[in-house]
Parts: sequence; C-alpha cells; structure tokens
Amino acid sequence: MVPFVELLERAENGEARAQYELGLAYSSGRQVVQDLEEAVNWWRQAFEQGLEEPIYELAQAYGQGGPGLERDLAESFYWWLQAAKWGRLEAATQACWRVGQAYANGVGVAQDFDQARRWLAKASEQGLAEAEAFLSQLVP
Repeated sequence: MVPFVELLERAENGEARAQYELGLAYSSGRQVVQDLEEAVNWWRQAFEQGLEEPIYELAQAYGQGGPGLERDLAESFYWWLQAAKWGRLEAATQACWRVGQAYANGVGVAQDFDQARRWLAKASEQGLAEAEAFLSQLVP
C-alpha cells in the first residue's frame, strides 16, 4: 500500500491513477477520514484525464450517498449512462442493466419504457439473464 502522503503528492501532480486511488482511500476511510465528497472530487479529476474506472465509483457513490455526500439519483443515473456508453463490456453490461432499470422505474430520470427496453435489450444481448427476465415483464 502506497503511503497516503505519497499518494496525495502524486494525485496533486496530476497522476490520474493516483487520483483514482486517493478517491478510493477517501471513500473507504483507509489512511484518512472517510469523506465521499472528497472521493468524488478526486474521481472526477481522474475521469477527466481519461481514466475509466471512476465512472463506476461515481455512479455508486451518488446512488448510495454517505459521509460528506448527499444521495443524488439523477447524478448517479448520469454516471451509469456514461458507463453504459463507454465502459468495457462486462462493466458496461451491468451499467446498461442499471440504466434500463432506472428508465423503467423513473429513478433519477423520467420514466421512459422505450428507453428502458433499449438499454435492457443491450444488457440482455450481452448475456445478462436478469435483464432478459426484467425485459420480458416490462409493461408495454
């Protein structure tokens, strides 16, 4: 494990991987007081530099909220949508599933069954059985 001081220095110098890891430290309270708002700040910086992993952390953090960060389902939805569009296959499949559910249930976004079907079908096509089952039960 990299000492916190070293990780902070690397993150402040613009190293995206260090920014991501610093976000994880703040999120978990490892080597520092837990603070999700600070974690989100570091994850956003890492993402802006092209690192993909923060997308999932941001979606989860906003979806759950916690110390220093108010739950924000619209912001969570935004990050799941980014993950569904740009993520690696396995993670993007899960993100498509979450985006489809959000549209179906109107959570963080206006309810839209056409969009729900579109995203759930993508997740189903990529082999996610839960998406296929949910899709088959979706009200027209």
